[in-house]
Amino acid sequence: MKHLFGLAATAAAMTGVSFAQPAPAPLTVSKSFSPSTIALGNGTGLNFTVTNPNTFAVTSVSVTDILPTGLTLTGLAGSVGAGCGSGVAQSGGGSLYILTITSLAASAVCVISNVPIQPVNATGTYTNTTGPITADNAPPGTPATATLTVALPPTITKAFADSQLEFPGPGDTTALSFTITNPNTIAMPGITFFDTLPSGLIISTPNGEIGSCDGGTITAPAGTNSLSLAGATLAAGTSCTFSVNVTATQIGVLVNTTSSITAFGGDLVGAPATASVSVVNLFFHWFFSEGGGGKP
Repeated sequence: MKHLFGLAATAAAMTGVSFAQPAPAPLTVSKSFSPSTIALGNGTGLNFTVTNPNTFAVTSVSVTDILPTGLTLTGLAGSVGAGCGSGVAQSGGGSLYILTITSLAASAVCVISNVPIQPVNATGTYTNTTGPITADNAPPGTPATATLTVALPPTITKAFADSQLEFPGPGDTTALSFTITNPNTIAMPGITFFDTLPSGLIISTPNGEIGSCDGGTITAPAGTNSLSLAGATLAAGTSCTFSVNVTATQIGVLVNTTSSITAFGGDLVGAPATASVSVVNLFFHWFFSEGGGGKP
């Protein structure tokens, strides 16, 4: 191989042709929050990916990130990937994060993950842009931008239209309604929950479904004990309501609790909803409420 390089150098000297090195290319940096949507009070991780597209090592790599008002660092313990090499430093504090790399190898990809971030006290959308990425022997690269959404989870309430049902008999069916609310000043996509009815209740035939939920898919198969809402999107500060009919199949106090309600692909998780209904024996109910107990 050395012999070939020697021949090339000799040929260049004889012909007067020079072999120019390619101009250095700027490094690239990208960033993301993971998760990118969180409930107020929860934290998230900030991730950086630094890439050296050159065929030579670059030195004194630096990226400075000033977090927007409302976000703060809770540590400088981002995980350092194998491609970063040695000489990686994370410094700063408060709203300032500085990443420096002493030397980044040719074609290397350096990943720094889960730098801990905490929202201060407000919901909203936070857009975070770094400064340019710099190195001693490469031109400055384009800044990176990522967005974090901080929101309150959706809420769900439920209710039986009748607090008491009769079994067996004509009073064994009632409507079960659900109300879902977006308490935020931003739209909330991907609202989802499911509800498994307790033993003693099934969805009526037909199911008597009424209402809708802003593009969400309501599934409530007649004769089963489960229903669900998937993929609804609620505008800021709005609610939706829908109901299905349910039928009692046994006597007792039946307590029905939904799953947690989620949004933004599961990143936001709200509390479940609970409602109960009492199912009484039809003859017993008639005997004591209608005065049928053998009175003349």
